[in-house]
Amino acid sequence: MDFLVAEEGYAIQASYSIYGEGMQETFERETKALKQLDAFLSTKRMVIVTYDEEGTVPLDNDKQIEVIPVWKWLLE
Repeated sequence: MDFLVAEEGYAIQASYSIYGEGMQETFERETKALKQLDAFLSTKRMVIVTYDEEGTVPLDNDKQIEVIPVWKWLLE
C-alpha cells in the first residue's frame, strides 16, 4: 500500500503503468494489495494512480478500483 487515509477509508496505489503488454504481473500486484486491504479494513475508495491510464477494475464485492492518471488525481 502506497498511501492510506484510514479515517476516510481511502487507499491509494501508485504505478507508472498497469495495462498493456507485459504488465499483467504489475496489474496483479497493484490490485492484490488493494483487495487485501479492503478485506481487512473495508475501504470506501480504492485508487491506482498511473502516469496516463484510466479505467475501473470491478471487484467481486460490488466495489471497484479506480485507475486514474496522476494529473487528474492531483486536480481532485
